[in-house]
Amino acid sequence: MVLLKLKCSPERRKAVVAVTLSTSSPTCSLSTEDPSAPFHLILTLRLENSTQPGRAITIRTGGTVFAPSPEGGGLDTLALGTFGPLISNDNPEKKINLGQLKPHYLHTGGGPPSNNLKEREGIHFLTIPADGSVQVRHDLPLSRMFKYEGSLMENNLKPGD
Repeated sequence: MVLLKLKCSPERRKAVVAVTLSTSSPTCSLSTEDPSAPFHLILTLRLENSTQPGRAITIRTGGTVFAPSPEGGGLDTLALGTFGPLISNDNPEKKINLGQLKPHYLHTGGGPPSNNLKEREGIHFLTIPADGSVQVRHDLPLSRMFKYEGSLMENNLKPGD
């Protein structure tokens, strides 16, 4: 996956980041949820190529699936439509919508937002090391999995979906 805000020619690219998606378990049981082993989506990012080998890069993650979910409640990153639906192995028509909410954030500070992005509320960054990788985990318990699904419910699924 090449992370680009806008399309640009290959000679203008500064880095190519390899992204791997895995889960904490190969299956997620609808009948028994083990609180000691919650289900997670795990994104692993590593530098594939860079114009400055040996140097880490930092990316702004806001509005992407790489952003952390807020602690203590609120809309999690997946609810903002950053990931898309979960799709059945057997029937691609069966999907679980994780959310497509598009909030509008109000600036509540005393003055204009800071020019320094590190000082702005809700802005997050992720540093990808030059050698190695970094992971982003999203908790996905059953109670969360069906939270924003409008039509498909747990009882509509059968083993293997």
